[in-house]
Amino acid sequence: MKFLSSLILIIYLAPSMLFSMSFHQEPLYCKLAAELRAQSAKKLEKKHQMSFCGTAGGMMDNINLLGFSFLINRPMTKNEVRMLAVSSTQDFLNDINQDEKVRQYLKIYPFDIEHIEITFLFRTHDQGTVYHPNLAVVSVYNGKIKYSTNNPLNDNRFLVQETETFEDAVKILNGEIPAPESQIK
Repeated sequence: MKFLSSLILIIYLAPSMLFSMSFHQEPLYCKLAAELRAQSAKKLEKKHQMSFCGTAGGMMDNINLLGFSFLINRPMTKNEVRMLAVSSTQDFLNDINQDEKVRQYLKIYPFDIEHIEITFLFRTHDQGTVYHPNLAVVSVYNGKIKYSTNNPLNDNRFLVQETETFEDAVKILNGEIPAPESQIK
């Protein structure tokens, strides 16, 4: 009886599974975006001594958002991370805008900071959790850079979060405006 039930289930489900698999094909722009992200991530890994650990994307009908995440096993100061975030974002934007195969699928061209997402996750040298006042997570998203520290009393909450626009970060690095007061090291 068990065998017969299994056989009926297979006969019933097999055609629908085969039908759905045969018609789903990843769009070309998704494949091109994945290749571009992989190449750019590899360059950034090498340039900044960090490890690629994830991707981000918004690709319904076109390429609206591209991004990735990196793991860094060393502490960095807020200004060092600001330089890293600005440099990595600018390099990634250059890679995107110079890729002629991808260009036709971009929602906007030239692609800009509003359509990039890069996250940097920090750990200690021995892969341990980093706590305030050291940075734990830094995200470039929606034209802003958000700096976050872990709460030593609650691993599920950030203790401090500070945000600045990408434009202000560039101005700070160029010495055009002073860095704001910060609780982050």
